[in-house]
Amino acid sequence: MFCTLPANYLWVRAPALVVVIGLTAYSIQDAKELLRGPVRLSVAHVEAIFLMLVFGFETSKDIENLTGLVLDNDQSVECRQAVESLADP
Repeated sequence: MFCTLPANYLWVRAPALVVVIGLTAYSIQDAKELLRGPVRLSVAHVEAIFLMLVFGFETSKDIENLTGLVLDNDQSVECRQAVESLADP
């Protein structure tokens, strides 16, 4: 069995290609502008370093003071021991 492509296949796929070509053109243009002026290059580096520092210190993955709730319908000794083992030492 052979698969045939619709007549407008190229036009359906074209927008993605246009986006890639456009992004590549903008990237090349920005690179040329950065290489032309050392001031722009230094501002771009300072801005990137500043943003890395701000967002690096701002985000913390430490979990502190987390409260939890356990619904103990069993009320057996084993279940109470398991709940107590979850508490802070």
